[in-house]
Amino acid sequence: MSGMSTGMAAPTGPARQLEGDCWPTARQRLLLRAALLDGPASLEAWQAWRAARPAHLDPGSQRLLPVLYRNLRRQGLASAELAGYQRAYRQSWYQNQVRLGELAAVLPAFQAAGMEIVVLKGPALVIQHYRDIGLRPIGDLDLLVRAQQAAQALEIVAGLGWTQAEVPNPAVVVSILQGVGFSAPGRPGLDLHWHVLWEACHPTIDEAFWSAAVPLAINGQPTLALCPTDQLLHVCVHGARWSPIPPLRWAADAIHILGAAAIDWDRLLALAARFRLGLPLRDALGYLARELEAEIPRSILTSLAGLPVSRLDRGFYARKTRRRGLLGDLPLKYQHYRLHREMLGAAGAPASFGRYLHALWGQPPLWRLPGLALRKARERLRSFPRRAPGASAPPSGQDSQEPFRRW
Repeated sequence: MSGMSTGMAAPTGPARQLEGDCWPTARQRLLLRAALLDGPASLEAWQAWRAARPAHLDPGSQRLLPVLYRNLRRQGLASAELAGYQRAYRQSWYQNQVRLGELAAVLPAFQAAGMEIVVLKGPALVIQHYRDIGLRPIGDLDLLVRAQQAAQALEIVAGLGWTQAEVPNPAVVVSILQGVGFSAPGRPGLDLHWHVLWEACHPTIDEAFWSAAVPLAINGQPTLALCPTDQLLHVCVHGARWSPIPPLRWAADAIHILGAAAIDWDRLLALAARFRLGLPLRDALGYLARELEAEIPRSILTSLAGLPVSRLDRGFYARKTRRRGLLGDLPLKYQHYRLHREMLGAAGAPASFGRYLHALWGQPPLWRLPGLALRKARERLRSFPRRAPGASAPPSGQDSQEPFRRW
């Protein structure tokens, strides 16, 4: 499964070790290798993972069981344990059929309004790159609309029965938020995006993705998806961030993209330079080459490492990939505010960090901001797990069952 285009070579030389926080732990790395490599390397990793795994898998590892099942079965492994992995595959297959049906039912409402949609993440990856409905569990339905159509799209989603606790004013938050999430009883969540990347919320940047989008059909309904090169960039950048659920799936997504489509490496490098994404792409592609034997062109890794990186870019990336502390996402939001002031200019971004938070928190009266910040801090403090004296903290990168509250 790790085979890529010929004529490429994995990088040599000293490795930049990445483990914990947003990167897979040693145990999770074994699972990735078992699920994504071929031959003895896969089987040896599986045996080592079985010996080291805990009684209860973290949610990120559970998501990989369907692809682990298919890879081991394809290699002719006979083991009673495959029955458990097979159940995970069958459950994923059934739930994905339901979610794709929900998505197909949503698309006509946007088409009737004359709006194009790019389907992001799970559904597009399953159909275009995994090419097996059961291999990659689909979570929420992620849809991208153009930024100037955000207000109309919000109304369409609400009219379809999904609700959002605090529907934002698109005129205020379109340059701050990547999108918003909706929910509905008995239905999958629906995330409406008007920017592909939270790291680069700017309509002119998104136009690069729209102009290269490719056709996609969901249960016969025509729509669009990111082109393979942009899909790889999206997966890698989205994966290079801390999450309460260990973000392992990005690596499996990237390996399947690389195995199913040709990548325009010059375009990828140009996008990384233009969007200031050299750091996450350098680390993500380097990880794939080093740990999962993906044949990434050495010249691309060298060029990514040579891209200019400002102090602000480095600070933002460090905050994004690090486990959250008592202040939750607030330090990251401050770095995001500063980055957008620099990228968009004073005319396109909030005039101050207070104005940024004002928009982000639903535009309450300005005098309420300090109290709101204190309340969120108290909530975050209460959410931290309490341990007995002398007890150790959960290993980095593993599920601690810690409640996660976004700022």
